[in-house]
Amino acid sequence: MTHDLELLLDRLQLGENADFELKAAQGRDGQGAVPRELWESYSAMANTDGGVIVLGVEDKTHRVLGIRNSRKVLKALWDGLNDPNTISRNLCRTADVTAIPTEAGDLIRIQVPRATRQQRPVYIRNPIGGTYRRGHEGDYKVGEADTKRMLAEAMEDSRDSGLLEGFTLEDLDAASLQAYRNLFRSTKTGHPWLSLDDKGLLSKLGGWTVDRPSGNEGPTLAGVLMFGQFRPIHEALPHYLVDYQELPGKGAPERWLDRVTTDGMWSGNLFDFYRVVYPKLIHGLKVPFRMEEGHHRVDETPVHEALREALVNTLIHGDYSVSVGILVQRRPDGFLFRNPGNLRVSLDQALEGGLSDCRNRSLQKMFQMIGEGEQAGSGLPKIVSAWKGQHWKAPDLEERTQPEHTVLFLSQASLMSEDTLAALDAELGPSFRTLPEAARLLLAATMEAGVTTHLQLKAVTGLHAADLTQLLKDLKLQGLLVPEGRGRGMQYRLANPQHLTENPQHLPLDPQHLSPNPPPLGVLPAGAAEAMGGGPGSWERLERLAEPARKAGKLPRTQMEKLLLELCRDQFLSLQELGRLLDRKPATLQNHYLSQMVRESLLEMRFADKPAHPQQAYRTTEQP
Repeated sequence: MTHDLELLLDRLQLGENADFELKAAQGRDGQGAVPRELWESYSAMANTDGGVIVLGVEDKTHRVLGIRNSRKVLKALWDGLNDPNTISRNLCRTADVTAIPTEAGDLIRIQVPRATRQQRPVYIRNPIGGTYRRGHEGDYKVGEADTKRMLAEAMEDSRDSGLLEGFTLEDLDAASLQAYRNLFRSTKTGHPWLSLDDKGLLSKLGGWTVDRPSGNEGPTLAGVLMFGQFRPIHEALPHYLVDYQELPGKGAPERWLDRVTTDGMWSGNLFDFYRVVYPKLIHGLKVPFRMEEGHHRVDETPVHEALREALVNTLIHGDYSVSVGILVQRRPDGFLFRNPGNLRVSLDQALEGGLSDCRNRSLQKMFQMIGEGEQAGSGLPKIVSAWKGQHWKAPDLEERTQPEHTVLFLSQASLMSEDTLAALDAELGPSFRTLPEAARLLLAATMEAGVTTHLQLKAVTGLHAADLTQLLKDLKLQGLLVPEGRGRGMQYRLANPQHLTENPQHLPLDPQHLSPNPPPLGVLPAGAAEAMGGGPGSWERLERLAEPARKAGKLPRTQMEKLLLELCRDQFLSLQELGRLLDRKPATLQNHYLSQMVRESLLEMRFADKPAHPQQAYRTTEQP
């Protein structure tokens, strides 16, 4: 089995969802064809966070069908990618499209990159009506307003620098601007901009501009957002809302303990919102902290810096034309930050840092001049580092649509607390403490949730998708995690740990190594006689029955399925015993044949409620 095929089968078995699409692609003649719906998936993935499309696998059953004439399909695929009448933009390089050989025929794997802001929208024939995005329920058509927003984002590096026609200096809140001057002075004493009048200072900050062709001048969108009065802000942005809520614990009669929102009792601008909300976020944190002059930070901890960074990021990255507002919540279990608009870079790039594409660059400059907000995309990595230092759950950053908004949740739940460790020790036995830290973290997250998904585990652990897939595979094969369902509905729970308490040795991480020293042909493996209800003669009979597979090396699928049914007709046989009889790797048998035959009720499992049981075995359901 090739490495690419093994990785693909892992993903089929583990059920990754939002970035993974399967298509049979058999065509009318059964030789293979590019399905028409492929382009919708391509558009959706490109406009969301990228993904993988696999041709030659049935979506609902995950049955590997293969493509017989893969050369014809590959040519048609590349022709479509390079035809603007089919899809607006080809994002794929040669290495992004590969053919993977299988016994049934080639599979075609298409790695769809995430389109950059400047490349969006990627659409079919016409952007209005032909643009798709990816959601939990599949691909959906993007509405006209959101499509136009994508087109605007592609053209405008900064969304807040344009002149707001008809607005004047009187639309700004004088007290807010004066408070900003004071803070600017305490942060950058002697800065030359401090000697300018209000209009001059605003011009330097990006809050005031002149339209050179017409000579008109006035505040920019950034100027009104940062320093505006209540009514002018809402005249410029009808959907504008900022809302801070401190929520009580479960069962409390109050909806919130404290709230700051655009209720007409204060200016409602971003600067005043920041000044009021930040002290509320950090109040009472159980980490050393002190303040001077009401705001100037001294001896801050990484947690305080992370919360300040999260608040500023929420304000400067918001798309204030979207019909959803800014929301900041302090909860008993952590902090939530929501801003309108999706990320301008991928989730992975945002979390890794080093690449900044701020939507409102004038707002960003205004906060940076008072010492708030990081440059070059280092804000989120700083938040991740601070949370990791406290052994709290990894920050959960998520893009949502309809309407577009981004949510960051900073949980204060400690996955590696002594209580959690003690519970896992009791559940899984002494072998738990010998696992790598990432594995223990994943198991702890699953224990807390009860059942969880690949996407949820990725958010909790902060692991890269490929690393998480491999770790899930290892833990499943060790009998520590049990998958339930398949495809987009795949979930995981802790396995029944009874076998671990009886035998705490870990199972190997690869099923092909489960029997490192198999007996020679003709010698009955340990335990097989009891399992089959017979002696060595029974094993020899099975060896003779399986001989065609060992000699042929490759058999048609129908013949291999028939042979498996014959071998398992009168007894349960384990994956390792079948691999030994047929001279096939256990992983190949499980992924290509056994899982599908169980779903089709051709085979039954000895432990039907525990698919990952270390003593799992298979028997034909049709008795003679």
